[in-house]
Amino acid sequence: MRRCAPQRNGRGGLVSALGIAPRGTAAQDGVIIPADRFSVNDVTAQTRATPGRTALYTGAAVALGLLSGAGSYATSAMQNEAARLFPMLAWSVAAWLVWLLLVPGIVEVTRRLPLRSPGAARNTVLHTLAMIGFVLLHELLYVGLIVAFEPQILTDPGVGLVLTARLGGYAVLGALVYVGVVAVEHLVATNERARRREIEAARLETELAEARLQSLATQLQPHFLFNTLNTATGLLREDRNEAAADVLVHLGDLLRDSLGDRPTLVTVADERDTIERYLAIQRARFGGRIDIELDFDDDALGGLLPHFVLQPLVENAFRHGVGETSQRGTVTVRARREKSQLCLEVHDTGPGFHADAEDGTGLRSTRARLRQAYGDDWQLGPMEADGALVRMVLPYRSELNS
Repeated sequence: MRRCAPQRNGRGGLVSALGIAPRGTAAQDGVIIPADRFSVNDVTAQTRATPGRTALYTGAAVALGLLSGAGSYATSAMQNEAARLFPMLAWSVAAWLVWLLLVPGIVEVTRRLPLRSPGAARNTVLHTLAMIGFVLLHELLYVGLIVAFEPQILTDPGVGLVLTARLGGYAVLGALVYVGVVAVEHLVATNERARRREIEAARLETELAEARLQSLATQLQPHFLFNTLNTATGLLREDRNEAAADVLVHLGDLLRDSLGDRPTLVTVADERDTIERYLAIQRARFGGRIDIELDFDDDALGGLLPHFVLQPLVENAFRHGVGETSQRGTVTVRARREKSQLCLEVHDTGPGFHADAEDGTGLRSTRARLRQAYGDDWQLGPMEADGALVRMVLPYRSELNS
């Protein structure tokens, strides 16, 4: 069928535009426009359209009306029927604008009657009843609009006949409009639920990763604490009470930093501050025998890394490096940025690595934390150098691009 628009060229043209045959003529067909052009992208149970959505729906209705009216006019012209382009376009657009007014109601019904279990069968039946109601309401509104401009149809052929003819000719189109809106709404709502599930899964995965990192950090802190307390105990046994007191004071500062409410990732600048607190403990222990150098490039200070990740490497430089010899030694901690990588190094001038050395608690925990934070995108291992050099390479992430 093709949709016709009311015409001003006599009663016959108007009645044929209503979808009924004037006395002594045959009814004209209308063009069915796909109803799925009307999409409702609000899937969060909001039935009030925003100005942008209202403009989008209005534009779609006008476009469909113009296409439908132009098609009807072309068909009439090919059949040598009298037709006026502007009235046909105007009434065709009006029919679609009436559907536009009903779209929010269809959206609300779809929200209240979701086509998913449980209750899918019941809601399908209710949707069928709602569809009938919306089709009837559309034709009542449209015929009422026509009566307002063409009151003569009240008596000839009569509103009842006009409405009956409209329902007979356009009920299927109305049903397609309703089904199209419901289908689009259901599809978008399904996609939105899937998107929300993905977001929730990603959030839970992030929380799990953070919890694992916190757990690994908690395992590391007692290990460090015990080693530092052993240092203080050794100083007391050597009657170096002032040095032992300094160690405990610095330990308190470090524990406040490490056990406080810290984010999982901190900047290199923050990690440098933590290392300086730890190095203060080592200075109290070794006195002037050990030289300590911190070489942190300015462009690396904004990079992010797991909190307390350098401490085990620095601790090993003292315990298994310069601390194993009575000679003067140096511990150097470096940080620099190399394009997309953050490079961290801990170097000591001690005896170097033992061939049969195995990772202790600190290094095992550090590797686990790096694996949790970066997957396989990290490096940690010894490098060729005098003494011992450990290099850690991480992806460079800053607070701006993380």
